[in-house]
Amino acid sequence: MFLAVLAQASKHDFDPTRENLGMVAMGVIVLVTWLAFRQMLKLSNRKKP
Repeated sequence: MFLAVLAQASKHDFDPTRENLGMVAMGVIVLVTWLAFRQMLKLSNRKKP
């Protein structure tokens, strides 16, 4: 049974370019969200005239 699962898993082609592209996209999303959050905090702490 274990060999059948192992044989089926080997059919999946690992494409490092595609896998890394997803990680880069997630990193960009997290970075943009963090920068927007910091900017929102900076603007909310500003004293009003």
